[in-house]
Amino acid sequence: MFLPIIATTIFAALALQILGYNVLGTLESHLMEIDGSHTQSTYASSTTSELDALHIQMAQKQLTIESLHGQVSLLNQELSQSKLDVVSEMSKISSLQAKINQLQSNNASWSKQAAIYSNMSSQQAVAILMQLPTREQVFVVKAMSASDQASTLAAMPPKQAAILLQDGA
Repeated sequence: MFLPIIATTIFAALALQILGYNVLGTLESHLMEIDGSHTQSTYASSTTSELDALHIQMAQKQLTIESLHGQVSLLNQELSQSKLDVVSEMSKISSLQAKINQLQSNNASWSKQAAIYSNMSSQQAVAILMQLPTREQVFVVKAMSASDQASTLAAMPPKQAAILLQDGA
């Protein structure tokens, strides 16, 4: 009597499985519910503790990421400031280069003037030099040879010669 019922049940399960119903999966899940309720609770508690540990690790990693983002932000600010400093220094260098070029040009001009004044008598050179600003007088006298400097300074009024010597001539 049980044999025809079992055979019919197996035949019906195979027919439903062939038609696309998941009879074996459903049967297996029902058997797991009945048989594995104790193992599931153990599995669930171990999964929960593992999940908590993963949450803690994730929170620690998130803090590390936020810390690194802060460091990157600070480094970006330092980089921006460094770029501004470089631009400022390049501007200063350009300005100093322009001053150097101007001084070289002036030095060439003062050397030319010194050569002209050296070819004049000391009295004539002093008469013209006295018309220039003191700063220019210093540079022209500096560009002269030592003997021409001596004769030119000797021909100047003593106060003016002292001022030129004091200013570096």
